[in-house]
Amino acid sequence: DLGNVGEFTKLSRVSQDAEARGMEDQGLPAIVRFESRPKVALEETFHARIIVAYMRILAIESSCDETGVAVIEAGRISHQARYSQLNLHRRSGGVIPEVAAREHIIKLHQLLAEVDLKSVDRVAVTVGPGLIGSLLIGIEGARTISYLLEKPVMAINHLEGHLVADAGVGG
Repeated sequence: DLGNVGEFTKLSRVSQDAEARGMEDQGLPAIVRFESRPKVALEETFHARIIVAYMRILAIESSCDETGVAVIEAGRISHQARYSQLNLHRRSGGVIPEVAAREHIIKLHQLLAEVDLKSVDRVAVTVGPGLIGSLLIGIEGARTISYLLEKPVMAINHLEGHLVADAGVGG
């Protein structure tokens, strides 16, 4: 259960977060969350730069009809791979959510096979907004990797990710 993904807490407070502690008590990886209030956008950018500068982060994106995987090292993208479902959905005239989710299952596995998962410090995953079936494939993939490698998960809001990326974080 991801809870309300719109209500994030800062990274520095994750260990104090009751939900995170509860998940850890159950043997599940804690989910790292960020505050999502516009007035702290610059502060989030600053914290994101610090996090990115010292870690190797696996990022997973599956919010609609494209499956994406990237590895960010020392604030730079060291690996990225993307699979587009454009040709698949072109035949039907638009994205069919169930078809998109099923395709993510196949392609996420293939894209992750290209990554050295054991060297990852954290896993970041898009948690919304997006097509719920597609999001769940990425989220469960991230949680599985997190559980197996005992690494925390960072829940990323798709729209906020665009804003932070545009602000130059990681670039």
